[in-house]
Amino acid sequence: PPPPLDEIYAGSLHSPSSPPFHSVSSVARELNGGPLGPLTHLVYSLSKDFSLSGLRAGCVYSENEEVNACVQTVNDLCQVPSHTQQLLAALLGDEAWVREFLEENGRRVGSRYGRVAAAFAARGFPTLPSSHGLYSWVDLRSALRPGESEGDLHGRLVRDSGVAMTPGRSQGMPVDGFFRCVFTAVDDEGFEEVLRRIEMM
Repeated sequence: PPPPLDEIYAGSLHSPSSPPFHSVSSVARELNGGPLGPLTHLVYSLSKDFSLSGLRAGCVYSENEEVNACVQTVNDLCQVPSHTQQLLAALLGDEAWVREFLEENGRRVGSRYGRVAAAFAARGFPTLPSSHGLYSWVDLRSALRPGESEGDLHGRLVRDSGVAMTPGRSQGMPVDGFFRCVFTAVDDEGFEEVLRRIEMM
């Protein structure tokens, strides 16, 4: 598979055999022969790789002055609090901790990914291969009944088996029947319940 380019999941590698992460900046610089250029902007958040969504901290890098001016305006109104900045500086400044955290997180996410993919496969629903990230795409096209929409299937899954996944159409998927299953948003006990409910689908 091609190397992943989604900056938001840059550190969420869960398959050691997969290609390493390559920033979209490397592609843009290669195409432009040097600078990033005015049409490529990097957005990164600590919410995914470091499980820090509640801190609402991230960064934007752009070489486009108009974009930077807009970001600066937003930043003036919505700055990350000083104590949060101090906490993040301490965390990210400890390179050994960062390396150990990302390795352990990758191991745990990889274990869950393998188990949830196997659970869906046992029910006849394939998942798209993944090496990074906190969710999996599940192909539920075979579960669609004649005349049933993706929204209808979503409602039926919630009602009949208590499984709530994000319909693919709402994420830009052009084909009905694909769902995004986030398998990292619950504790270990909750994850076992997720697997049990998948068996009921």
